[in-house]
Amino acid sequence: MKKILLTFSFLVTSTVSFSQDSPFNRWSIELGAGTNRATTPYGEGYYLEDETKFLSSLNTNHYEFGVRYMLSNKFGLKLDFNYDLLKNTKDSLALEYETLSYRIGLQGVVNLGRLMQFEDFTSRIGLLGHAGIQVGTLTPQLEVNKEITDYYGGFVFGITPQLRISEKVVLTGDFTGTRTQLQHLNWDGTLSDASHSRKGWIYSASLGLTFYVGGNDVHADWYAPTALETQDDDARKRLDEIEAAMNDTDKDGVVDYLDTQNNTPAGLVVDSKGRFIDKNQNGVADELESDKVIPDSPENTDGNNSGGGNNNNVVNNNNRSTSSSKAINELMQDGYINIFFDVNKDTPNSGSVNNVYSVINYLKNNPDSKIQLLGFADSKGNEEYNLNLSQRRTENLYNIIVASGIDSSRITIEAKGVDNTYSSDSKVGLALARRVSIVIIE
Repeated sequence: MKKILLTFSFLVTSTVSFSQDSPFNRWSIELGAGTNRATTPYGEGYYLEDETKFLSSLNTNHYEFGVRYMLSNKFGLKLDFNYDLLKNTKDSLALEYETLSYRIGLQGVVNLGRLMQFEDFTSRIGLLGHAGIQVGTLTPQLEVNKEITDYYGGFVFGITPQLRISEKVVLTGDFTGTRTQLQHLNWDGTLSDASHSRKGWIYSASLGLTFYVGGNDVHADWYAPTALETQDDDARKRLDEIEAAMNDTDKDGVVDYLDTQNNTPAGLVVDSKGRFIDKNQNGVADELESDKVIPDSPENTDGNNSGGGNNNNVVNNNNRSTSSSKAINELMQDGYINIFFDVNKDTPNSGSVNNVYSVINYLKNNPDSKIQLLGFADSKGNEEYNLNLSQRRTENLYNIIVASGIDSSRITIEAKGVDNTYSSDSKVGLALARRVSIVIIE
């Protein structure tokens, strides 16, 4: 018995890492009660009351309890305990006997309903098959051999129809046959002789309930993956690559696989390759510069007009500053200015550097403006961790802005935790949720 328990524990422990991200529950508890029939061996003068009946009677003399763990939605393991009372009925002409049998078994389970695709025509009827090894005891309760307890082993197999009542409860029937080995006592409690080769048969039929354990909505017994989920890993990888290539991470209208500058700030004009306009080649988009001299004329390259060049090439600083600030203001008001973060990171990712610059530049050009930083996290992980992560993101961005010379009194922060605005079923949705949004409050 100890070996069976240790084997079951080892197998379950070795599969824990495999089950952590499972879309279905794996554990279940099984209870049942019914009747039994032991066929051979019996001693002389002891026999079944009616050999034509497959089960001895309709008396409740069999009880079972099991714990099951599904390795997948088709295969699993079960550890089960059984109690059987064997006795002749009061109307029987056989000699009176009464014995108790306790059995424990370790079995493999096959979800026949999923293998035969029951889900194509029903969502409430299932079928399990099970088989394995068992050990047990047989103890006479009457005077004959009352002081003897027999220990035996053997094989067990059965079939279990299922009727789903709810997501957590299933009504079951079960028919099980057990082939015993090394049985020294007959089922009536008398000593077995060599003609029976120390082997026996006992059958049981029962009704019961199965209770599913776990936080998912569906158990492995009823989980039928979609066509996409059943595709091989290579096919899923190729689909992921295609999906990623068609994303537009910086939302500039150019998909990623064509975008050579995949981190342009939102709202900027870009060319067909996703690059923002930067005529003076200083690494800053022309739309975001508050002071700019268009370097088309050689006489303006040193920043003065001593050579008598055309003054029209110099952009009015005040007008440019006002125009740029107004554009950034509108972008932030419309929610286009966000700072994004990688998974589990609290510092802005490389694609958001220009957006950080835009916010700082706006605040410098608008000394009376105040902003609020709202931190978010995606839906992965627990709620407390995500709230803390969104807090760290806002604090780090706050520190960056203050370090650039912006008065801290102009910035407030608030951690929002998980953002469910975007779909958590796609990489893009999760990426959009990992952000700090900038809100102008004055």
